[in-house]
Amino acid sequence: AGGGIRLNYEGPWSVECFKLLGADLEPYTGVARVMDETRFQTVVDVVEALNAGVTEVEDGFCIAWSEIWQQYYMLFQKDKEQTAMQLLEQTAKEVAARQKREQFLKMQQVVIGAIGAADVEKWREAVVRRQESMTQRIRKDVKGELEASIQERADALQERAEAELMVQKAVAWEQARGQIAEAEAGKTEVLAQKARMEAGYKEKILNLERELKTMDARKGAYGELPQLYTQLTDDSARAAGLRSAFQDLRDHLAAGIADVKEALCHCDALDNNPDTLPGLSELLEVLF
Repeated sequence: AGGGIRLNYEGPWSVECFKLLGADLEPYTGVARVMDETRFQTVVDVVEALNAGVTEVEDGFCIAWSEIWQQYYMLFQKDKEQTAMQLLEQTAKEVAARQKREQFLKMQQVVIGAIGAADVEKWREAVVRRQESMTQRIRKDVKGELEASIQERADALQERAEAELMVQKAVAWEQARGQIAEAEAGKTEVLAQKARMEAGYKEKILNLERELKTMDARKGAYGELPQLYTQLTDDSARAAGLRSAFQDLRDHLAAGIADVKEALCHCDALDNNPDTLPGLSELLEVLF
């Protein structure tokens, strides 16, 4: 049954496409399917049910009761509007003609019984006046019905606008909540990046301090290089002098040994008495 604002209007049925019929259903019996009054009590109820497929109307138009207006109305699809209006117009004509005939017969019987056969001309004039009065009343009723239909459509449009506004507000709120959540997540990430950068900077500072200490140590070592170079130069000079002196000694010994060998070769005494120069052989072995 009805009650509450519906948010689903997507489909061939619309709350804008309907026409009020009045509180009497009898003239429209058999014109179109009549929806269950216990289930559908507003235009919105019927539109929602038809678009959702809860119930189906193959003709593209139906009749239902409006609890708000306290009268029946015909709901139709946009492409079936001309057919529905023609059907209602034909039905209205038939109803009006039948009512006129019934009223005319009743009036005729009353007038005939009251005035008699002699006042037929007055009776005819009274009928004409009565017809004119009925015509004016019908026009007034049609105008009132049209105004009521326009007002109901305006109310339905306002209800739909309010429902759409509620949906838009809900969507905007959800979007705002999502943006707030994203901003909070971004803030957390920024703080984490900041912490990582600070840790990196601290590590770089520590590395720079260690490098500065190393450079200071190297600088102290580099300050001793001139002294070390001077010492190495002196040691190299002394080593060169020692090598030169050793080489002179070797040359001198070599010359002396050569002289000794030559002297031995010319000494006959050595052949007869080798012990005359004790230790000479051992000296030669050591020198050579």
